[in-house]
Amino acid sequence: MTAQAAAIAPPGRVPASVGVVIGAPDQQEMIDAGKTEQTIANVGLVFGILGIGAGAGLYLYSENQQTHAKGWRLQANLRQVTLSARF
Repeated sequence: MTAQAAAIAPPGRVPASVGVVIGAPDQQEMIDAGKTEQTIANVGLVFGILGIGAGAGLYLYSENQQTHAKGWRLQANLRQVTLSARF
């Protein structure tokens, strides 16, 4: 294994005989920044999935409520105005 390959290999995967220090101070800032960015990405993914689930749930709930709603309903568009009632 070359010294350059050993320098970028993850900890625990470089033989001790190589003699390369993994996570040297000049690389530690880059490692910390990568971990921080990965954590932010994971949190964003969780919130995105929760948002999609909540949106889908609200959409399905509102569709269900509209089909069974009782009372007067007024609809209007460019061609017609409709007034209907459900009891």
